[in-house]
Amino acid sequence: MSNQKAKSHVDVARQLEFERKRARGEISCAECRRLKLKCDKKIPCSSCKRRGCPTICPNGTLSAGQGTRFVLADTKALHMKLEEMSERIRQLEDGLQLAHSAQSSQTHPLLSENLLSVKNGVLQQSRHQSPDESMNHSEQGPESDILETFGTLRIGDDGATRFLGATAASEVMRLCGLINSRREEGESVQLHDLLVYTGNAWPFAHIFSNKDEVMELILGQLPTWERASSLCEAYLQNVCRHCGMVTRAQLVEDLLPRIYRRNPEAVKNPMSAHDVALVLVIFALGSAGDLTQPANNNECELFKQLAKVALGLQSVFSFVSLSTVMAVALLANVDLASARKFTLEEAWKVFSFALVLGKSVHRDPSRWNLGKEVTNMRRYVFWELYNVDNWQSLASGRQPIFSSGTSDVEYPLDTGVMQCQDGRMIPSFSRTRYRLTKEILAPVAERLSCCAIPLRYIDILDLDRKIREFDDFGILERYKGPDLTGQEVLEKLQIESCRDVVLVYLHRNFFAKAILDNPIDPLKHKFAPSFLAAYRSASTILKRYNEAFKKMGELTARFWPSFAHVLASGVLVGAIPAHCPKYALAHHAYKELDLGIEAFRTVPHHPVSKHGLVSPADYCHHHTLTMVHDVNAAHLVQIERKRISCTVRK
Repeated sequence: MSNQKAKSHVDVARQLEFERKRARGEISCAECRRLKLKCDKKIPCSSCKRRGCPTICPNGTLSAGQGTRFVLADTKALHMKLEEMSERIRQLEDGLQLAHSAQSSQTHPLLSENLLSVKNGVLQQSRHQSPDESMNHSEQGPESDILETFGTLRIGDDGATRFLGATAASEVMRLCGLINSRREEGESVQLHDLLVYTGNAWPFAHIFSNKDEVMELILGQLPTWERASSLCEAYLQNVCRHCGMVTRAQLVEDLLPRIYRRNPEAVKNPMSAHDVALVLVIFALGSAGDLTQPANNNECELFKQLAKVALGLQSVFSFVSLSTVMAVALLANVDLASARKFTLEEAWKVFSFALVLGKSVHRDPSRWNLGKEVTNMRRYVFWELYNVDNWQSLASGRQPIFSSGTSDVEYPLDTGVMQCQDGRMIPSFSRTRYRLTKEILAPVAERLSCCAIPLRYIDILDLDRKIREFDDFGILERYKGPDLTGQEVLEKLQIESCRDVVLVYLHRNFFAKAILDNPIDPLKHKFAPSFLAAYRSASTILKRYNEAFKKMGELTARFWPSFAHVLASGVLVGAIPAHCPKYALAHHAYKELDLGIEAFRTVPHHPVSKHGLVSPADYCHHHTLTMVHDVNAAHLVQIERKRISCTVRK
C-alpha cells in the first residue's frame, strides 16, 4: 500500500513539473501533445488559437471525439441543445423559403447568406476544416437515403431483369399489379408475307428480301394524296406537341412531294428506305391523332408495320441518317399515342435506341460549317430528342442518354417569336419548351435518376427554388382570349403544367415520407415543405387537366402524357385521405381526387380510361372509405354515394 502511495505522489509531482514547464514555454502544451501537433510554445500557442480553444492552453485538453476542437465540446448537454436549435432553425428557413418563393422571385431578407450561416454556430469552422470528412458527414444524413431506397429491380423466373429508378411511379404500380399493362388489341393487319417477314426482322435487315420488290409493295400501300395530307395535318395539329422531330415545312414541302413523286427532283434522287419509313411513321401517328376515328385503329397499325419494314431494308447498324434517327424516335411513340400499350417499357427501349443512333446530333453542327438549313434542322432534332429523353428519364427513374455536360447544341432558329406593342419579344412555344427542358427538367432528371452523390434535402429545396424562379418571358400572353384553337389549348396546358409536374416528381418521395411518419399532421414533419409543394402542384395539375378534358376531351386524350400526369397527381392527392384520414386536408384532397376521375370519364371510350385506372380507382376509394369511417360516419355515407356515381366501368 505504501508503495502505491509513494508512486502516486511521484506522478503528481511529475505532472506539476510538466505544468510549470508548459507555463514557462519550455515544452509543448498539453493539447498539442495530445494531438501530436507542432507547438510554438507560446501562451496561448498559435495552434490552440487557430483551433478556437486558447483558454485551455497550455495545460488543458479537450475530450476525444467529433466536434471537440472547442471548449464547449466538453459540455454535452449544451451541444445537444445547440444541435436541436440548429435543426429547428433549418426547418423554419426551409418553410420560409418555400412560402416566399411562391409569391416572389426575390430572396427573402432573412434568407441572406450571412444569416443562413447563423444556425451553424460554433460548429461551422469544424465542418469546413476537413473537406473530405465534412462531405461524408454532412451530406450523408438520414434524408440522403430517401431517394436511394425508392428503386425497384425485378428479376423474373426466366432471368429477365427490369430496373425502375427513384422517380418511377406508374411503372412501379404496373409491376405491383395496380395498373393494367396489357396490350389493347386492335383489328389484325393483313400484309403480304414478304412484308411480314421483313418487318419482323427489324431492327436487323432481312438478308433474303428483294429490296426493290419490298419497296414496291410498301409504296403500293400508300394512301391517296388527299388522305396523306389529312394525316400529316392531324400529326402536326394533334400529336407533335410532345415529340415533333419533323417541321411543317420539311413534311409538306419536301417529304410528302418526294414520296408521291410530285417533285421533279424525286425522279432523279429517289428517297432512301429510311426516308420512306419516316413518312410512314408520321402517317401512323397522324392516324392515331385523327379525331374522326378512335386512337387505336387499324390504319395506324398498318402504317406502323410498314414503317418497320422500310427500316429493315437498310441495316440501322451500318447506315444511319438523320431520317433514321427521326423515324426510330417517332416509332417509339406510336403505341403510346394509339394507346395500344399502357407501359413506357418498350417505348423507352426503342427511343433509347434512337438516341444511341443519334449521338452525332449532341454536338452543335456549326463547327463543321454545314449549311444553315442543315444546321438548323440538326439543332431542332437534338432539342426534340433531348426533351423526350429527360421526360422519359423522370418517368422511369433511369438516367437520360444525353447529359447537359456533354451537349453544346444551340437552340434552333425561333421563327415563331412575337413582338408586343411595347416592344417586348415573346418567344415561341417551341423555344420556351426547350428552355424549360434545359433549365428545369434536365437538372432534376439528372440529379434524381443517375447522380451517384447522395442527395441532401437542401439540394431538393434548391432545385425547387430554381424551378419557381424560371422566367417564361410572358409566353402566356400568346394564349389570352376565349377563342383558342385546339393546338393553342395544348400548348398553354403544357407551359402552365410543366413546372408543377416537375415539382411533383421532385418532392413526392419526401411527401410520402412525411405522411408515413406523421399521418396525424404531416406539417410537423421535417419534410413539411415537400408535403405542401407536392400537394399544391398535384392539385393544380388535376384542376388544369380536368378543365382541358372538359373543353377538348378527345384532343387532350391524344396527348398521351395527359394520362400519366393526371394519374401521378391523383395517386399523390389520394394518399392524403387514405393515409391521413384525420388530417384537416383529407376531405378537400378527396374532392380533388374526384377531379382526376372526372377527367378520365370525359373520354370513356379511350383505352386508357377503360382499363388504365379501374384498379387504382377502386383500390383508392375502398382504402379511403375504410379509414375515414372512424372520423365521421355521416361523411362516410356521402363518400359512398359519390363512389358509386364516379366508379369507372370496366
